[in-house]
Amino acid sequence: MNAYKIDPAGREAAETIHSLAHATWWDAYSHVLKAEQISFMLETIYNCEALEDQMVKGERFYIISKDSVPAGFVSCSFNKEQHSTHMHKLYISPSFQGGGLGKKLINKVMDIARSHGSAFVSLNVNRANPALAFYQKLGFSIWQSVDIPYYNFILDDYILRRFLA
Repeated sequence: MNAYKIDPAGREAAETIHSLAHATWWDAYSHVLKAEQISFMLETIYNCEALEDQMVKGERFYIISKDSVPAGFVSCSFNKEQHSTHMHKLYISPSFQGGGLGKKLINKVMDIARSHGSAFVSLNVNRANPALAFYQKLGFSIWQSVDIPYYNFILDDYILRRFLA
């Protein structure tokens, strides 16, 4: 059947998001980041308490399921003053990659951003991450190159933007 569904994810979904993050991060970043940093990021950002805190602070999460199996997630937040939406996280479990689910989640964020009156959607991506090409293919372009101190690490990112019509 290959049916997919995107649902808002509240605090009750923190464990599912936690599991999806652990299933995706090693695959996504092992060629870009050291194991120490991947472990630290997973422990710091993706433990259930941290995820629930992100939700309380306004980050909205959505889980995409394929044939009723959670396959990935996205999160975003809105800045009314800047008329913008920032996509914080987008991960598809490796066993579901290549089937268009990432694009479906981005389209969901674009629709939500439009409904909030955003002029653009932004996101950060590690400068060495092959996902950069995926985002560029979907209309994002590099806006800035930044080095963000994060605990004992430096996040060497591009900030990408895609303007909404």
